[in-house]
Parts: sequence; structure tokens; C-alpha cells
Amino acid sequence: MRTSVVRPPKISVYTADAAPDAVINAYVFELKEQIRRTPAYLNNISKSMLTAPGNNLVVVHENDKVLGGLYTKTETWEGLRVRKLNGLFSKLKGHGFARHIISRAMSHSLDTERLAAVVRVMPSGEVNAAAARAFALNGFFPTGIKRYSISDNTLDSHLYATAEPDGKTYRAVVLISRLKDQRTS
Repeated sequence: MRTSVVRPPKISVYTADAAPDAVINAYVFELKEQIRRTPAYLNNISKSMLTAPGNNLVVVHENDKVLGGLYTKTETWEGLRVRKLNGLFSKLKGHGFARHIISRAMSHSLDTERLAAVVRVMPSGEVNAAAARAFALNGFFPTGIKRYSISDNTLDSHLYATAEPDGKTYRAVVLISRLKDQRTS
């Protein structure tokens, strides 16, 4: 009896200036499709956000079809210089790809001692448990729930869909990972 071998999709990491347009466009399209099926919180994601200097794009793909990914950027956040992980999604639910995407992002973030991410708390109080679990499996730990103000900057306009009843703030679970501690252990 003949059995076929299933090859796992490829996970690639691109610096912002080296990511192929087809991959960037596919990531933006798929991320928006994922958001459309869930509470909208990143509808204004754009190619320019992904290709800013210093950003990295991590994608799971089969040929030109993007099945998951995230992008990272280094910034001062919560008073620390961190590499922040943003826009995580995986179309391959239940296979652990979100965990692998985060792990690959971490392996390409050795220019900083800490990583940070936030998992949004919806006005209903629900948290994306799968995303929180994927981050936890990579050594991220919650530091608490914070309320953030939504600025008038167009980059924040995606936050209005899940704003608190005041329409000016949103809540998120803040997650931190210490890369330096993980490299020396």
C-alpha cells in the first residue's frame, strides 16, 4: 500500500526591505480575511506598516499562499527597548503553527533582550485564548491587563472596533519574554 508524505508548510522570515511583494500582499490579504471572520481589530493593516525599516515579516506559506504569520518591530514600549510582535494569525488551527511562528520570530529578534506582545481583551471580557497559549508556550508571561488610549493617529483607527464603551480606550493583556534569560539557560 502506498502512502503519501505530507510536507509541512515552509516558515520564512524576511526583513522588511527584502520581503517579496507577493508575500507581503498575501499576508495583508489573509490577515484581513482572518479579521473579517472574527471581531475586527486590525482592519487598517497596510503594506507600509509591514515594510517600515527594522521590521521583520514571519510567514507560513506554501508557494504564494500565506497560511499564517506575524510582523515584528523594535520600539520603546512600556519604558523598555523591545521587539514587539504584531498581527499574529494562523489559518492552520489546532496544529501549533502559531507557536512555531512566534518561535521563528524570536530566533530573529536577538538584537533586543525582550519581546513584547499584547493580546486584546474584547469589551465582553473575552481574550483570544489560543493566541495567549501560543505566546505562553514560547516563554511569554502576562504582566497584567492594561488600558490604553486610542490616539487620533490613523495607525490606531483599527482599535475603535474593540474599544471600551467610552470609545477612547481598549484593554489588552501585556505579555513579555526575556530573550537574554532564555539564551543563557
